[in-house]
Amino acid sequence: MLPNGQMRELRPFEVHALRGRINGTRGAVRETAAAMGISRFQLHRLMTRYEIAVPKGEELDESP
Repeated sequence: MLPNGQMRELRPFEVHALRGRINGTRGAVRETAAAMGISRFQLHRLMTRYEIAVPKGEELDESP
């Protein structure tokens, strides 16, 4: 996060690590976001920006 609340661009290795973490939790957004210290909203934004999908056969955790 930047001071103005914007998210900085991720480096390629960071995008790779993010994909690995999401795959490691089988798409559990809440668990992934908590482990990263960010909100689910921020994680969803990152997933959209970097075209990261939930692992095939898994579901996004959309519950509050």
